[in-house]
Amino acid sequence: AEYMGRAKLDHFRFIVFVMSWQSPKLAYSPLMGASPKVLAKAARTASSPNVAFSPKLGITSNNIRLSPKTSPRFGALEENYASLNEAGKPTVSQEISSGYLYGQLANVAKMAVWWSVFSPLIIGLLQSEEALGYTRLSFNLALVVVSPIAGVLAERIAVRKLLNVTTTARMFIWVVLIPVIYVLLKSELVNTTQFPDLFYGLLLALFFFDGASVAMSNVVDIDCGGLDLLGQQHEIEITDHTRNKFNSTHQMVFDASFIFFAPLISFLVYETSKQLGDSEDVTLAAVSDVASLLGGMAAVFLCLSLLSLYYYNRFIPSMAEHIEPTADVSVTEQTKSVVAGIWDGAKICFRNRPIGWRLFFLALETALEDSMVSVCIAAVALNTSEIFADKSHAALGNLWCSAVIAVGKVGAFCAGLFMNRFWHVPEANHTNEYRKLFWSVFLGGCSVLLLPVSHLLVQREQLMAARVAVFAASFLFFMFSTAPKIGFATLLQGLAAEEEASGKIFGFVATFVTAMDAIIILVLSSIFKAYEGDMQTALWISAGVFAAHGVLELLLGPWLVLGTPTPTRSSSVEKDSKQPL
Repeated sequence: AEYMGRAKLDHFRFIVFVMSWQSPKLAYSPLMGASPKVLAKAARTASSPNVAFSPKLGITSNNIRLSPKTSPRFGALEENYASLNEAGKPTVSQEISSGYLYGQLANVAKMAVWWSVFSPLIIGLLQSEEALGYTRLSFNLALVVVSPIAGVLAERIAVRKLLNVTTTARMFIWVVLIPVIYVLLKSELVNTTQFPDLFYGLLLALFFFDGASVAMSNVVDIDCGGLDLLGQQHEIEITDHTRNKFNSTHQMVFDASFIFFAPLISFLVYETSKQLGDSEDVTLAAVSDVASLLGGMAAVFLCLSLLSLYYYNRFIPSMAEHIEPTADVSVTEQTKSVVAGIWDGAKICFRNRPIGWRLFFLALETALEDSMVSVCIAAVALNTSEIFADKSHAALGNLWCSAVIAVGKVGAFCAGLFMNRFWHVPEANHTNEYRKLFWSVFLGGCSVLLLPVSHLLVQREQLMAARVAVFAASFLFFMFSTAPKIGFATLLQGLAAEEEASGKIFGFVATFVTAMDAIIILVLSSIFKAYEGDMQTALWISAGVFAAHGVLELLLGPWLVLGTPTPTRSSSVEKDSKQPL
């Protein structure tokens, strides 16, 4: 109403008028006093933009404003005709950004299923927790190797092309290649002779290429700066409001997919496995669980990848308007420059104690959080038949695994909501607000001790209490781990800004965290392999690693990362005044 310059009645008339662009019958309302043709003609007579309105109609703050000059009952609608078509449809820039967003949301829902189903699938395929470590090592190795090259190529190739290539590559790997090599080399559905070693080797190779595809797509994803790159290539203005809207929507859909979509897919996979298990074909019944998991993953990748490709190709132009590659610098030279920047970031981290230790703790936190999903929860779900399942019933174990992860994500959502509403960034690094976060890390690590406790309850035949303990461990771990992740991210960004080398530091952060992630997952999966058949010991050792990390951060974190309070100017002056002249 402030911008309308009129009473509420005029405000209501304006809303009815805008609705008339979609429903011409509304335009003849007595409130309006004019037909849509008359009003549209009046609207195109001016050119001063001021008033913000619905982006769904293509009307933004750069399009329209109201003026009381020409009509005593309504006022005049002034628009920038170049950016608003006569049908009231979204502008080209809005179509591009919306198509990009919807394609990314389909992709992130697919990734939530990948995270939930990956571990039960690998355990079902290879009947070993240790295989989790080596498959993730292959995947993460590709991320470390390809990411610097991907960053260079992103400046030379259109966003749409990168999205199309990486989405199609992952779809081909999961829909065609992995199912085919399983059928030919491992399942006995075609050949009675199995080639398990060859299958394992090819699987590791495919996961490396899958990781390379993810590395290439990361640079054009919403959460890694892809929106800004899209805006740069298509001359779209990207504001902080737009970034926040896209990032929050992206994260919300990702978390919601863990809570709702992944368990739904797991339930459908389980129902399919039961139907195949009842088949008269003995060979098909024997592989019903693994076949259902592979089929479910393939179906998700096929449907959601095609949905992403539709939005990318339907709304993002094939030719980018603004790509300025460095003509006289080769990809190899640019990649060397990126690697040199990463090494410079490493030297800064080694030289600056707070940054270096914060990076080390961040890598541990990320790796242990991934290990909780990829190793610990999956191992419990597929090795405790009394309350969940065993390896021979991978589909049922996957259903339980998805349910436990979903409950954990609910805890993470609660922590994120708390941090968003009640936590405020401290003005100084040494304040108690940051110190409280170390207690949260400690409590998160200790909560994993409920996993071996659940196994003790199973031995005492307290099965319901054992299930509750597993779900509680997941909920508490993710709840207490999410708050420090949010708070310490702000701290690390501030420390990096003080060095005036954020790009180099975070380039090394991504590389180091990815490498640490693979190592920790490999170590924990090897523990379960080493104590195969002794689940109690494996759980106590693994939970001890989480608890030890919590104790380490609680005792040493404040000293290593926050340091001692910096003296204020007044205190330093007072101290100097006491010194003899």
